[in-house]
Amino acid sequence: MNAHDIMMYGQKTFLKSLEKFPKKLLTIPGVSGKWSGKDVVAHIAAYEGFLVEALTGFIDGKSPDVQAMRKDYDKWNEGLVAKRSKHSFEELVAELKNHHEHAVSLISKIPNAKLRKVGMIPWYGKEYSLEDMFVYLYYGHKREHAAQLDLFPSLHKKRKG
Repeated sequence: MNAHDIMMYGQKTFLKSLEKFPKKLLTIPGVSGKWSGKDVVAHIAAYEGFLVEALTGFIDGKSPDVQAMRKDYDKWNEGLVAKRSKHSFEELVAELKNHHEHAVSLISKIPNAKLRKVGMIPWYGKEYSLEDMFVYLYYGHKREHAAQLDLFPSLHKKRKG
């Protein structure tokens, strides 16, 4: 597995879906549950920021603060999006891209053997490696939300029509 490629392809897919997404629909709820397209971008940007925090901690030996996430995941997740509600769509995309570039640069500092070693991230799951986390929590996550962005314009049109 190539961690860099996994991260690159997840990002590429998500950004491609954003490019196609009609700007006039960005603030309409329903793309993912009650979230709008802009909210989904805020959510993904926040997750990418969390990845930077996790990778930085992995390099310097400090685990990220996961207490709020573990205590009430939905509240934590909603809070990440709410915290960014006043940001423009362009600011959110820039945040996502900046965090992604930072995460990719951090990945290159971690030896492949450590990326593949199971049990290095107990807060995510003792049975997982960092590469597993990239596949499930970042690549798969971005693909899931990219599909929602791709589907929403036709669903919205059917609801209106």
